[in-house]
Amino acid sequence: MLSDLSSLQNSIAADQFKIAISTENIANSNLIGYKRKEVEFTSVFSKLLKPGTENSQGGLGGTNPQERSMGLKVTSVSRQFTAGALTDGTTLDLAFTNNNTFFVVSPDGGNRFLYSRSGKFRAGSNNKLVTADGLPVYGYKIDEGGFRSNVLEQIDLGTGQTPVWDAQGKLTVTDSVTGTTKTIFQIAITAFANPSGLTDGNSNTFKQSVSSGSAYDFTVPGTTLGTVVPGKLEEANVDAGEETLTGILPTQRYLQAKYTAVQAILNTTDKFLQAVAG
Repeated sequence: MLSDLSSLQNSIAADQFKIAISTENIANSNLIGYKRKEVEFTSVFSKLLKPGTENSQGGLGGTNPQERSMGLKVTSVSRQFTAGALTDGTTLDLAFTNNNTFFVVSPDGGNRFLYSRSGKFRAGSNNKLVTADGLPVYGYKIDEGGFRSNVLEQIDLGTGQTPVWDAQGKLTVTDSVTGTTKTIFQIAITAFANPSGLTDGNSNTFKQSVSSGSAYDFTVPGTTLGTVVPGKLEEANVDAGEETLTGILPTQRYLQAKYTAVQAILNTTDKFLQAVAG
């Protein structure tokens, strides 16, 4: 009976974890660029009770092995990088056309980079481009001759100018006095071999991990990594109703059944102890 309780304890812990992740998905369903988390389970093998046997020479069937499992355990929590719906943003906002593409941001002046699917941008201090949470956004400067630098730096919007993106992530500004236009920056992007292996960073960003692999060499939109959609934002790829119906509610039913089984085992044990005690 103790092994039965241990098996149920493992399964209950796994189900509780799944509910917590589903709740996290629902809580972030209004967050621009958020990617749904998915929990994967595996059976906890305990021991082989009896090995199987081969078919006999007379053609009679053998027997299958008898094994004992100790319930479930969580094997991984991975991000699902399916596309979210596009919604209208401001002239500074961008969305991707490719599911495995990320903007490049940094919390410490470029010493360490984080990666974001959210193109919700604004002008920060000194009119430099930042995310909604204030992280600097990086790109490559374009000179007056149209040549792009290979030095990565925070995008500078300039002053007294109206900025507009194009599908290749190039930032063009119009002088509010003279009406002249010029292209001044192109936003940096990157991708990963296994984006589902990325871990959470601060402020709606991702960090690379051993599982995700290192970021590809930074590049710009219009290459093999696809283009961007100016003035649009990618919504979270979470359907709160579906997450509730297919995630939380069924798991709660499984939990209730397991709690009932635990109570039945405890009742049986209690009766057995009472009988032994006389």
